[in-house]
Amino acid sequence: MGFRVKFVNLGCSKNLVDSEWMAGLLNSRGVGIVDEIEEADCLVVNTCAFIEDARKEAVEAILAGAEWKSAVEGRRLFIAGCMPQRYADELRAELPEVDGFFGVGDYDGLVKAVDSRKAAGGGRVSRFAFTPRHYRYLRIADGCDRGCSYCSIPLIRGRYRSREMDEILREAEVLIDEGAKELVVIGQEISGYGSDLKDGSDLIGLLKRLVKIDGIEWVRLLYLHPPLVDEELVEFIAGEEKVCPYFDFPIEHINDDILRRMNRRINRNGIIKRLETMRRLIPDCAIRTSLMAGFPGETEGMFRELADFAAEGWFDRLGVFVYSPEAGTPAYNYDCRIPSDIAQSRREIIMEIQREVSRKYNESRVGEICRIIVDGWDDEGRLMGRTVREAPEIDGVVFLNGEANPGEMVEVEIVEAGDYDLEGEVLSFEF
Repeated sequence: MGFRVKFVNLGCSKNLVDSEWMAGLLNSRGVGIVDEIEEADCLVVNTCAFIEDARKEAVEAILAGAEWKSAVEGRRLFIAGCMPQRYADELRAELPEVDGFFGVGDYDGLVKAVDSRKAAGGGRVSRFAFTPRHYRYLRIADGCDRGCSYCSIPLIRGRYRSREMDEILREAEVLIDEGAKELVVIGQEISGYGSDLKDGSDLIGLLKRLVKIDGIEWVRLLYLHPPLVDEELVEFIAGEEKVCPYFDFPIEHINDDILRRMNRRINRNGIIKRLETMRRLIPDCAIRTSLMAGFPGETEGMFRELADFAAEGWFDRLGVFVYSPEAGTPAYNYDCRIPSDIAQSRREIIMEIQREVSRKYNESRVGEICRIIVDGWDDEGRLMGRTVREAPEIDGVVFLNGEANPGEMVEVEIVEAGDYDLEGEVLSFEF
């Protein structure tokens, strides 16, 4: 058997796409990509460094990789992604056992280090699929210019850069030819797509062309910057059946003073106005948000305002993360930092509120007949899938009673509700 590489993918779906491109390049050179680490000759850890928890996870994975490498002579270990992008010098000094460090987007450097042979010419290079082939991520932009005061993304991935529309569409066609039925459109934020191209490209224009590609069933949008979600976009989603009625709408907070200090470029009234537009034009849409607990200067009253807003039930899906002080960002120098135990307690309070909101939402869906894409089986052998209202990997699932195969679209009746997941009976198949 030839040379084999295992990828450990950490962080967001944008990182996953980077890993898929690197693995695809290696695969095109005849390098095997394996699932099990003990089958590998080389390990690539693609890291995230967005917040402190992500860095801790990355360090743990790197140390585990170093231990794996030391167990058998000749094994190699490479680190890619956000950690080397920000901390390359420190990592080299502290981890001499690592064979190479490669920042965000340095596909060629990583590939040449892993496989030093001269690359064969010709042939199409495709992304290696680390997701089931029936859903794939489609990145349309990278970097960010929004200037949120707490965010290190611009320091890691640079300024906002939209991909050319024709290039995106060609990649979408390849992914669909490889079996994708659902394309999940991603970027650090996608609502500003095309603003830097100066050729008239925008998100709606891209989606109009994307949904016309033969074979596509669902297009899902992840991360819409709240100030840029206008009525035109919501109306388009309402009128296009292939675009999932799903809004990933991260507000981070609801208090006006905190939003201003975060530099979110929107206030409470602006957020509510947009939420009302979504519910008015698409009453049964799913809205997902992320919130931040413990931002510097967050008083108990400001937090209570946020918790009360979460309890109003605007959001079907909700995640909360604790503020992480990131060197180089404006918020890093803000006074009145919140002790970590208080910030964590605030996070837990909101998650408990959301658990109740989510259960009520799920209970309202019992008896619903819906179309589901089958994802496969969980670790306990339960068949599961998703409706248009659940994004892969970050939302709950529908556990299925009946027979179906991954990638199939089936009709299901929702028969039971849990806090985050649902249970459904398979009624019929779509062929």
